[in-house]
Amino acid sequence: MGVSIREAEIAQRLPTELAIAPYAQGALSLGKAAELAEMNRMLFGETAGQRVMARH
Repeated sequence: MGVSIREAEIAQRLPTELAIAPYAQGALSLGKAAELAEMNRMLFGETAGQRVMARH
């Protein structure tokens, strides 16, 4: 039995989901969160910005 589309989507999104919360709480820098999410900093910043309020 192959991997379902839903499972594949979850596996693809998991690194980003795991990086956003600690970034939003200030526990991870933008660079470290982007690395965890397997994205470049610009793309992660845009993605996180759509999901959470900007940190000051």
